[in-house]
Amino acid sequence: MLAFNPFNQSARQLLLSRAINKNIGIDVMCEARGPFSYPDEMRSVIASLFASGALSDTAIDREDPLGFVIHHGGAASVIEAAYRYARQEPGCHVVLTGTGNLAHLEQNIASINRGPLPIAEVQLLERYFGSLQRTTKD
Repeated sequence: MLAFNPFNQSARQLLLSRAINKNIGIDVMCEARGPFSYPDEMRSVIASLFASGALSDTAIDREDPLGFVIHHGGAASVIEAAYRYARQEPGCHVVLTGTGNLAHLEQNIASINRGPLPIAEVQLLERYFGSLQRTTKD
């Protein structure tokens, strides 16, 4: 079990290739927590990452850093984008979703099953946030 999301992609280099080579299944957690659920927290995380120098790409919209994934043909929400991003990563076999709300569970399942994000958005997520280490409150 490991954390993997657009702001925490480090498992790709650190663990996933080894797990794939050893035929080990991976459960993904923390794919849609924290900043993905709360826009104010996302802006705060992004501001602190810019302040620390962890982010510097001027193309990142500081007010809506994942807004580019929300469009017709893309994701319907940031949470959906986070679930779909985790689901399409090679080596990620199970995407965990925790909620006590049946409507949220149904939305999460629909998001996970919706299919991959468009490649252009995946490439931007990796360009903007791929070098970040742990940034969410896992």
